[in-house]
Amino acid sequence: MTTQKLFHATSTLDHGEEEVTFTWLRHADRKHPVADYRELINGYEKASPAQRAEWEGRVNQLLTDEELDELSRYVKDEFGLDVCWEEVSLPARLEDLREPDGDAVLELWKEDDYPLPFRVDAYRLLDHEPEEMDLEIAPQD
Repeated sequence: MTTQKLFHATSTLDHGEEEVTFTWLRHADRKHPVADYRELINGYEKASPAQRAEWEGRVNQLLTDEELDELSRYVKDEFGLDVCWEEVSLPARLEDLREPDGDAVLELWKEDDYPLPFRVDAYRLLDHEPEEMDLEIAPQD
């Protein structure tokens, strides 16, 4: 059994009369998994190669405790937003692994002065498609 911990992370931004919640997902470009996939994903050994690839990608988007700490400091210092987190119970079930819905709305890693050693994007979590709105987050002065 793995001692590795993995997390979902979110931030909430007040946007007029609506709160917009973002989920932070790490790019699934890890060179190596944080632990053996058989320990991270429930049913991994019985899955087809296609299922394994999908599940590996989703697990690789979760944040480690170190990445979560770095992201939290950066987002708080740069934008004044708190990062809330939820530990994912391992081995994870597919339904516990979030899948991005659409394109990233914040691609912070593309900024020239992005300081984190890993790439992370924010995806908007909503139950409905909002009207057109500007969701840029401005750095704090």
